[in-house]
Amino acid sequence: MINLAGTTGGGVIDASGTGGLVFTAGVIATGADDKTLTLQGNGVVASNITGVIANNSPTNQTSVAKAGPGTWTLAGN
Repeated sequence: MINLAGTTGGGVIDASGTGGLVFTAGVIATGADDKTLTLQGNGVVASNITGVIANNSPTNQTSVAKAGPGTWTLAGN
């Protein structure tokens, strides 16, 4: 489980390297305020998050941003 803790900002997952990353657990966001999860990297193999990327609450939401040429697949619901 990845936790975007704190009251500001968010986090970055960088999948640069020879293999893709696979996260089967989800992402939670504790603490108040909106968070941004940035997925980046330059790997040639796709990386995956199969768990849910959750909001803290209806007003404190988690958004996802993509950076770099790598491929990410989001499969959580």
